[in-house]
Amino acid sequence: MRRRIAVAVFAGAILVSGCSQIDSLDPGQVFNHFPIATLTIAVGDVLVAESVPILVAPTCTQGPTSFTCNGTTIADEAITVSASITEPQVMTIQVGAQVIYDGSVQDVLDAASQVAP
Repeated sequence: MRRRIAVAVFAGAILVSGCSQIDSLDPGQVFNHFPIATLTIAVGDVLVAESVPILVAPTCTQGPTSFTCNGTTIADEAITVSASITEPQVMTIQVGAQVIYDGSVQDVLDAASQVAP
């Protein structure tokens, strides 16, 4: 009986922690007719595809002329992203001193939406 309760509490904790990540996405911020969450997703897709070990996932904010995102790798390297507000939506992702992606946000989203055979 105790084991079932412990498993239920653990499962509940996992679900609640996942909800806190969803709450961190502010759907009110817009990235060229898309929520800023779209930019965050594209950044995450690139970081995962490039096997970047993430300690703190990049958090994106909107400035007057661009979007910026900042996070940290496990090796304490800065993850920095800059993205245009104007179309076409272009972003540059840098880990430490190395640029790992410089291109279209839509291209990343399109590639990620393809179904693997």
